[in-house]
Amino acid sequence: MMNEIKKLFKVDKRVFREQWTMWLGTRMSIDFGLFLLRMGIGVMMLIHGVNKVQMLYRGEYTTFADPLGIGVMASLILCVFAEVVCSVLLMLGFLTRLATVVLILNMSVALFIVLGLSVWGVQELAAVYLLIYLVLLYTGPGNISLDAFWIHKKWNRRNIAKRKI
Repeated sequence: MMNEIKKLFKVDKRVFREQWTMWLGTRMSIDFGLFLLRMGIGVMMLIHGVNKVQMLYRGEYTTFADPLGIGVMASLILCVFAEVVCSVLLMLGFLTRLATVVLILNMSVALFIVLGLSVWGVQELAAVYLLIYLVLLYTGPGNISLDAFWIHKKWNRRNIAKRKI
């Protein structure tokens, strides 16, 4: 009887270890981590963008910086596009790398031109955003995204078409 209990315990321990390692260090855990990163950073940047949309609707765009010399209104519209539209695309995981490139450009302008000679405490938030966007550009959105769904669906259609021939 005692040997059977020991065998049960060893089996449960092995199953537990297999299930635990399935979540840690596997593609599934990486995809879920990328999903959480995309959602978290997308929501935070969207909050910044909503404040700029309100600034645009109230007509307070004259107080916005014009770092590229294209006009205050154009600068604000480009910033709103990056922070609202691209953040939503990032959260959905749709056209992720393209949206990330736009967000990288936005944060680069904010960090290096607008906040250029400021103290580090002021530049820190823009630098963290920039770093996260660079990581997402490199890794991609992961499998929990519309990009992955679209690519897998497209790939499956191609394979089905090849089988029919």
